[in-house]
Parts: sequence; C-alpha cells; structure tokens
Amino acid sequence: MPPYVASNFGGISHCKKSHTRKAKGLALEDVLAEISNELGRLEVAPEVQVKWLEGLAEVEWRLGSGGRETIQAGAVVGTVRAGVELMEQKKGGRKKEGGRKMRK
Repeated sequence: MPPYVASNFGGISHCKKSHTRKAKGLALEDVLAEISNELGRLEVAPEVQVKWLEGLAEVEWRLGSGGRETIQAGAVVGTVRAGVELMEQKKGGRKKEGGRKMRK
C-alpha cells in the first residue's frame, strides 16, 4: 500500500498531507496565514479584528491538534463571516427574525 493512503484511524496520514501540498501547492495553514495578513490590513473596528484573530487562532490550533482541513476550512469561512456580520451590526443594518440580516 502506498504511504499516502488514508490511515487506519479515519484521518489522513502525514504523508498524504505532504503529497497533497506538493500536488496542489497550498495547505490550509498557508491560506490561513495569508487571510490573517489580509484581514490585518483592513481598517475595521477593534472588536471585528479581535473576532477574526480569535477565530483564526482557534482554527490554527485545531489544525495543529490534528483537525481535518476540510472542516477547518469551513470554520475559517464562518469566522470571517462572523466578523462581517459584526461590522454590519455596528453600521445598524436591518435584521430579520432570528437575528440574521436581510439582504436588500
């Protein structure tokens, strides 16, 4: 069996991750670093920056602890979206039932 085959524990082995990085060019850790840099350059309220940095730090910790990249990629999207929603709340946008904003 090739060394990059999924491990017996249901996760992807380190060899598989290395193979994927070489084949596709980027791992979520790389994308996470770039997203952090880009979000840090934006001029937003400190609360939004804190929301983003806390969320991205948690995702990075989960990745380091063996979390699956596909699940953590969804967490990155959710973190960024939570910051955007906080920005919209600060601007005083319209809300629908359940606390989510309505699109115009």
